[in-house]
Amino acid sequence: MRRRNDSARHEGRVFRSLTVPNYRRYFWGSFVSNIGLWMQRTAQVWVVMQLSGGNGVALGVVAFLQFAPTLVFGLYAGLVGDRFSRAKILLVTQCAISAVSAIMAVLDFAGLMSLPIMYVLAAIVGIVTAFDAPIRQTFVSDLVVDPEFIGNAVGLNSAAFNSARLIGPAVAGGLMVVTATWTVFLLHVVASLGIVASLYSIGRSVPGGGRVPREKGQLREGIRYVLASRDLVGLLLIAGFISALGLNGIQVFIPLAAGELFGRGALAFGMLTSAMAIGSVIGALVSNLRSGIPKRRNVFGAAAAAGVCECVLGAMPTYELFAAMLLPTGIALMYFVVAVNTRVQISSPDWVRGRVMSLYMMIFFTGAALGSTATGGLSELLGIPLAVVTAGASMIACALLVGAVLLVRDRRRDSAEGEDVGGNSDSAIATKVTSVISTGAKSRV
Repeated sequence: MRRRNDSARHEGRVFRSLTVPNYRRYFWGSFVSNIGLWMQRTAQVWVVMQLSGGNGVALGVVAFLQFAPTLVFGLYAGLVGDRFSRAKILLVTQCAISAVSAIMAVLDFAGLMSLPIMYVLAAIVGIVTAFDAPIRQTFVSDLVVDPEFIGNAVGLNSAAFNSARLIGPAVAGGLMVVTATWTVFLLHVVASLGIVASLYSIGRSVPGGGRVPREKGQLREGIRYVLASRDLVGLLLIAGFISALGLNGIQVFIPLAAGELFGRGALAFGMLTSAMAIGSVIGALVSNLRSGIPKRRNVFGAAAAAGVCECVLGAMPTYELFAAMLLPTGIALMYFVVAVNTRVQISSPDWVRGRVMSLYMMIFFTGAALGSTATGGLSELLGIPLAVVTAGASMIACALLVGAVLLVRDRRRDSAEGEDVGGNSDSAIATKVTSVISTGAKSRV
């Protein structure tokens, strides 16, 4: 009986954010849309592979163009999300991404697709995503309202996104075998109706955005808030590095391993991506078993564990072993993503959360852009196995280095001020950071 009660309690804890009606509608609409998005990404990568003759640099360039615009527009996007309705902004961005997929479908069907055109379309998606991604992150907090639910909602979003990654690439791989890539692009347009419908139905019932009036210096204010916190600076640094060599490096390594290293086709490529997604879903759900703000040692421990998994992944000699090793790699990477995302959001008050999360996404996407290009080049230079091992070893080194620096600084602060050791007093962190810029902040809220 006791085991049954514990199981029910854990189940309720894992899915508790779905009790919020607006979040529940958004969750299912987003899930359907993300299935189509992963189908589209799988087809896009395969088209680039075919057009470039399996060139890793070409794959890296496409990824770079999709992520690099966040460097230019990312921080401003967070401010836009603080000023205006986030639901309406997301409605526009989702429609724009669907329109690009429709163009891809038409060009691919007509036989007019080329690498330069794909680069242009990838850049357009990158510009739209620069606004979409940080506002999506903040929108979760608007939907669940209760701070205790933020971490749970972030974890469920990650689980849904990676469940879609499990379904989408496998379906896309099968469709590309029996039909053509243009049908996959078209199906993404259809699937996008899910999130568009959910955002429209939520409408004015979510008050997110529009809380910060237009004032000078608001972008600098967001940057100052982050720089005033050693914890946030460290989190953003490790997030960018793991994004570069872990999350997005893997996305470059997987198609190269399927096509070039193991000599497999589109279906095998889709199955590798799905194997990674299974691990990611497990990692996201496991992260939801905890409550409250994730401890810093868990964030950096997960980053180091992901690096170890990636080193082992590079040593796998067969397709089957490579696929199996993607499971623990996905678990460690997704546990890290949920933990770092939750810690950043909870450490940021509502009046500046959009700008903090946009800066977080800027660094995250910058890491993705640079890392995708670098890992593609490393694969050409060192070969795929050694490139994967090098990326994993670099992740371990970065996690240990940044974690050690923060620990040393905490101990110095503790010895001087008698504060809590280990960086676990998160309310104290938020209070201290807020006090640093409270005078300027209060005048703008």
